[in-house]
Amino acid sequence: MAWVVGSPADVVSAEIARCVLLGSCRTLEDDLEYALAQYVEIALRALSPAVNDLQTGVSCLDWIGDALVRLAALPVGSTGIAERSGRLRLVLVPSSFANAVDAAFDQLRRAVNGDVSVIVQLLRVMTKVAPHAPGPAALNAIERHVDALARAAQDHRIDSADRPEVNAAVGGARRSLTDAASASS
Repeated sequence: MAWVVGSPADVVSAEIARCVLLGSCRTLEDDLEYALAQYVEIALRALSPAVNDLQTGVSCLDWIGDALVRLAALPVGSTGIAERSGRLRLVLVPSSFANAVDAAFDQLRRAVNGDVSVIVQLLRVMTKVAPHAPGPAALNAIERHVDALARAAQDHRIDSADRPEVNAAVGGARRSLTDAASASS
């Protein structure tokens, strides 16, 4: 999100026009959150009972993890763009990393329906993302999803042969969160 500071008549100039690309669609290259939403949509479709394409779904989960790691590396907070004189002209306000985590995992977590492969892969993605989380709010968001997946795994009838793998993935995600919290303190 961005907003212009000052009157619009003052702001429109050839220099600003060269710096801004306007289009009718968001692009994957310029909008990581949009890319994340696209990966989530593809994963949900691939993991749906109608399609049941586990390989594509798991690949999307990996891409979602990669996108979150890249998103975590971006600067936190609003950014101002000023003209040469130093007068503020544009303020960019990114959404929070915690919101991106929720957008990535809310729907996917609800769609797993006790599928061990998907639960384990989601937990592995969270394990990978946790060390890159930019602060306590981001870690808390990841932790909420880890806890929800752990509860979902207990609520569904998971075969006893699969339970150790799920428990190990939950433990790995929790250790990664603890280590990340310790490192940021």
